[in-house]
Amino acid sequence: MKKRFKYLLGFICVFILFLIFSKTYSTYLNNKIDKMCRESLTTGYGFKEKEKGLILQEEAINDGDIMFLGSSELGSKVKQNPGRFFPNSYLNKPANLIGSAHVQDLQHAMNLASVDGYKNKKVVYILSIQWFFNKNGNTDEGFLAKFSPVQYLKILNDKDISNDVKKQIAERVNFFTKNDENFKDINYINKVYINKDSGVKGKVAYYVNKPYIKARLELYKLKDKYLSMKALKKLPENKKLLSTKNIDFQEEYKKAKDEGKAKTTNNKYYIEDKYFDKYLRKDLTDVKDRYVKDKLYKTIMNSKEFDDYKLFLQVCKEKNVKPYIVLMPVNGSFYDYMGLNKENRNEFYTKAQGLAEKYGFQVLNLKDKEYEPYFMYDHMHLGWKGWLYINEKVIEFMGKS
Repeated sequence: MKKRFKYLLGFICVFILFLIFSKTYSTYLNNKIDKMCRESLTTGYGFKEKEKGLILQEEAINDGDIMFLGSSELGSKVKQNPGRFFPNSYLNKPANLIGSAHVQDLQHAMNLASVDGYKNKKVVYILSIQWFFNKNGNTDEGFLAKFSPVQYLKILNDKDISNDVKKQIAERVNFFTKNDENFKDINYINKVYINKDSGVKGKVAYYVNKPYIKARLELYKLKDKYLSMKALKKLPENKKLLSTKNIDFQEEYKKAKDEGKAKTTNNKYYIEDKYFDKYLRKDLTDVKDRYVKDKLYKTIMNSKEFDDYKLFLQVCKEKNVKPYIVLMPVNGSFYDYMGLNKENRNEFYTKAQGLAEKYGFQVLNLKDKEYEPYFMYDHMHLGWKGWLYINEKVIEFMGKS
């Protein structure tokens, strides 16, 4: 009995020392990051330290950045991309781009639930129909590539998030990670958390493991801050901050049309020339009516992605986040060619809009822009006029109380 007590006392002492070290080192990293943070990192697209972490997003939100949440369309290489368009004479704040390819509703739900700064804030949310092309929502590979342990454990340790949301997130994370050897610690925590209400044994296991779950969170938070600091160090010291642009929307739309016209000369779908040649031209015959053969419409309307979308909306409601839900269109002509017709697409837009409005959120439904030249860059990503139009609407949304 005395031996067991000594082991327990030793564990408690080590745990207390770890917490003291963790707090001290965390404060040091916070101060370093606060001094080093630069717009070239926090506003840019595709920075994994920002996308999968906590600290860089918190810095950006505290600085008042306009948070754009989406996926690969945030990387569109057009001048109207919000990362290049803001700050401007209408809204003098930079746009911060959160998300890249394979980031979908579940990751964004976890993102908003875990990063403290989002509470009571407005965000722009770009929802893509392509997220719903898989019956399970995301693919295993796509989810695991973008999964953030620090965000996940932050949620499980957050008293302000409902047990219902935590359980839904835990079950979805378990679905994707359960067979992956790279996430043994997460898989163990999943089992403990999911079974915590399944009788006395489950409750005891949960409360016994609670210090371990907390300790893992602190380790991941330190790792997030350390990696963020390393990423900041790699940036040039003399990196210029974004300058405010004077905007005349009438002139900007003319520029967007001219730029789009100059870049879409070799196909009838208004798809950017190089993209069309590289990704679509050689398979043009093969993709005709491809989505009819794949029964894609049925997959979309029954995809588990809708459950993840509802989870995202529920997180927004609990955190009092005010999302501007932008239902991104597709290139109508090319999707007609591939066999997902306008009627089917409209049913998706209607369902997605109805769910958002049920939660009381504002929606920008761009279904009527599907056939507008130069609105899309290719068959699925926003282009010159598309991003410009959204930027204009975002300025209106951000200006409302």
